[in-house]
Amino acid sequence: MVQLKPITIQLAWLVLAVMISILIILIFCKWNFQNHLITVRMLRTNVVFSETGLLLSTWLLVSCLIFSIKELWIRQNSITGKATAIIAGISFIISLNYLDAGWTSYPPLEALGQKQLTSEIFNRGILATQIITGVFMVTLLFWWIRKHSVQQT
Repeated sequence: MVQLKPITIQLAWLVLAVMISILIILIFCKWNFQNHLITVRMLRTNVVFSETGLLLSTWLLVSCLIFSIKELWIRQNSITGKATAIIAGISFIISLNYLDAGWTSYPPLEALGQKQLTSEIFNRGILATQIITGVFMVTLLFWWIRKHSVQQT
């Protein structure tokens, strides 16, 4: 029986994360393949992202979640998987700063007295996502360090 190297297994998990990310975007968003834009409907407003920015951010988030869950359930001491989860989480936090967005609403809902997505609300949502992901990464890191130190004693 042929043994796969751990790096090959990690790459297979990353490819799975890419496929899941594309599936998530296809299910929840409108992907315009002609002009390379992805439209997301939030608060009765169409938010348009470049496909590379949103796909990269989604892939990093899915990779972080997959590797975190995998490392929590598998009893191996895989430094590669843990490092991948932490690096993907940190990269996700950084990628949100470069996520460019443009939005339109038809008709403008502010004139009708209804709430719609503004750049202020969007930026607060990005900041909240970054804080939640950062707390998750720090919690995982401390948990893995504590678990590793208990195993050594």
